[in-house]
Amino acid sequence: MPINHLRTVLGGLLASVMLALGGTPLILWMKPTIMAAREAAHMPAVRPGILNMVELLLTGFLVVWLYAAIRPRFGAGIVTAARSGLAMWACSVLTGTIHLINDNFGLPSSLLILIAIGILPAFVAAGIVGAWAYRE
Repeated sequence: MPINHLRTVLGGLLASVMLALGGTPLILWMKPTIMAAREAAHMPAVRPGILNMVELLLTGFLVVWLYAAIRPRFGAGIVTAARSGLAMWACSVLTGTIHLINDNFGLPSSLLILIAIGILPAFVAAGIVGAWAYRE
């Protein structure tokens, strides 16, 4: 059965909102620590912009697209939706964190790992919310 692209876009928008809502408390809670670590690493100030929105939307769409792609194999439902969120987290956040740690990017490894683990529930929730909107 082909992927319902309209529903993928709708689910992707919902998943993106969930990622934003799920990540915001973590970032607000850790903001002083993150900013201090960035300053110590001589990194420029963070300036939210259009690329942040593009990244967020693309990630939400990919979570739902992955759900639609694996749904025939694993079946429709919350477990498959959570798997799609977990897989996207592993492909984007976990591998990115490993890369940053390996390259000695300048931020403490413990901070990067804490952020990666802290954002995991938002990815799983994004998979579930996005899948809720998806229908074939």
